[in-house]
Order: sequence, then structure tokens, then C-alpha cells
Amino acid sequence: MRVRVRNYTDQELTSVAIGDTFPAGGLKVANPANASTTCGGAITAAPGSTSLALNGGKVPARDAGTNTPGMCEVQVDVVGPAGIYDNVANVSASQTMANGVPHNRTADTNTARLTYTGALEATKTFIPGTMTADGKAQVRIRLTNKDAAATLTGVGVTDPLPAAPNGLVLANPTGMYATCGGSPVVSGAAGAAEAKLTGATLPPGGSCDFLFDVVNSGNGAGDWVNAIPVGGVTANGGIRNTTPVTATLTRSGAQIPTLSKSISPSTVGPGESARLTIQVTNGTQALTGMGVTDYFTADGTAGGAPNGMRVAAPANASTTCPAGVVTAVEGAPAWRSRAPAWPPTPVVWSRSTSPAPTPDRSSTRFPRMPS
Repeated sequence: MRVRVRNYTDQELTSVAIGDTFPAGGLKVANPANASTTCGGAITAAPGSTSLALNGGKVPARDAGTNTPGMCEVQVDVVGPAGIYDNVANVSASQTMANGVPHNRTADTNTARLTYTGALEATKTFIPGTMTADGKAQVRIRLTNKDAAATLTGVGVTDPLPAAPNGLVLANPTGMYATCGGSPVVSGAAGAAEAKLTGATLPPGGSCDFLFDVVNSGNGAGDWVNAIPVGGVTANGGIRNTTPVTATLTRSGAQIPTLSKSISPSTVGPGESARLTIQVTNGTQALTGMGVTDYFTADGTAGGAPNGMRVAAPANASTTCPAGVVTAVEGAPAWRSRAPAWPPTPVVWSRSTSPAPTPDRSSTRFPRMPS
């Protein structure tokens, strides 16, 4: 920022004082301030302060030959959050006229407008975008440095999670981490209603993520709306968000997984094998500890009358469920499959069976949805 004083008279200006109180909104002297003047006198421009002052300056008289005004100026670096700042400085000085009569001079500068575009951008999303009341979702806060030349340091986020009845708290475990450079520190305990990131660094044009898991904490029936307020996303130099960073997690009803079974071919001769496929289709909420047990009995229970089916030799057992384990002993009247993780997408267990009539039923066991 520069304040320039011109003197169009034939007498110099002495005891020049400049006072500039910055407009509200966060504009302040940078660190370092890099303050300088050609007016002489003493500058007051402390880093982090919201004003600039000069005292004891001088401005020479005009050049009578060229009619060029005398001039001096004061300069200082300023920083602030994104926004528009209109600034006016006040100037006072003393002047002794040619006849020896002293005069006090005062003036206001023109209005200078500073437009700060936001260098730090933040967006928030929920993954997945829908959740049941007893489900879990991941929050992703993406931070981007829109300045193509300067690195942002001291980047931080404070995210206050929404309160009940449509409230959220950090899950257990929190699943909290950051992909940012610098020395990022993440904090927030399971069950807490706030997640925090400090100490991150963003190179010019760079992006990084702050991620954590949340669960429901209230008995409401509406969607979960999470907003980081103004000033909740910051960086060194007074940079901060000037508008809330908001995302909505849509509430959905509990979705029960569905089970279907098929045998191909449906008709076989004695001693021939057929392929038995059980397909489990999950809802929108991921599950863990999924298991299916299929007894080849008339009523589908372990103690029921055998229905004539046996696991073929070879069994050719397989599953498309991630990390699933299939137990299918050749010649056994039952088989089992378990998976430590069950994504919200269809999964299929398949195996061969010995010749038998179409099975009556199968027993299935589903874990509770995670809380």
C-alpha cells in the first residue's frame, strides 16, 4: 500500500503526519511490513496491526521552473482475507508562508480500493453422500492454493460438527488423517464434535485433503448439514475463508441386504455337477463380518433332513467378495463363506454341487449394521 503526498505550493510542508486506519474486515500490516518512506520522519507500522502512521515528515515546495509539485510517499505491505477494502488516509502538515505567517494544512487522500481474491479455497464432501442413522460416513475437506506463485504455510481447519437432533460426532476409530505437506497435525477424539488440522503447507497451485469419519449423534429425522464458519479455514498472513464451507449428508432409511440363489444348469444327470451361485446385494451402507452358511437340508438348518446335495469334487469354490474366505469340503452337506468387509455393492459366492434336486431353502446369517 502506498500513500503519496504532493505539495503544489512554493513553501515546503513540515511536521507532516499521515494517519491511516485500515477498514474493517481483517486487513492488517504484513509480516515483514517492509515499511519505507521518502518523507523522512518516523513510520509506525507494526506487523499485524491495523493502522499506519508517519510523524515528522517533510514535503518540498514545487519546482517553479517546471511547475512539478514536491512529493514524498510512504509504503507498507498489507495482507488480509478475500474481500474488497476501501481505504482513506488523513494528512496534516505545517507551512510558513512567504510573509512569515504560519498555516496548518489538512487533507484526506482519495479512496483507494484493494480487492483481495482468496488464495486459499476449501470444499467439503461426504463419502458416501447418504447415510443411515446407525451408519458411518467419511468427511473430506479439500484445501487448494489458488496462488500460482506463493506457498501457503500454517494452513489449518477447525470443523465444528453439527449438534443434535441431526448431529454428528467423530467415529470410533476416527479414521482421521491429512495428505498435506509441511508438518500437519490432526486432532479430535472419538465421540467429539470437532475435528482440527494445523501446520499444513500448500505449494503454489497445490491441493491436499483432511479426512475423518463421522457417525450420527442425535435422534432427528432430517439430513445432516455441516458448515465450517467464516474464519474456520486459515493460513499464515491473515488468510481465512470469508464464506462458510458447507456440505449436506443425506439421511436414508435402513436398507436390508438381499439374497438370491441360482443353479446352472438347472437339470443334470446322475453324477454330474452343477454350479450353485448365491448373490448378496448390499444397500448403501458398508458392512463388516459378513457371513453365509448354506446347509443342504430340507429346511435349511444344520439338523434338518438331507436333501441329497453334496459339495462336488472338485468343489471349484470361489467368491468375488473382497477378502472373503470360502469353506467347501468335498462331499460335505454344507458350505460356508465369510468376508471381513462388505462394500455397498453386489457380491457373489459360487461353488459346484453334486447332482441333486433343486434345494428347498438355505440359511443365512447377517451381521448388524455398524454403529
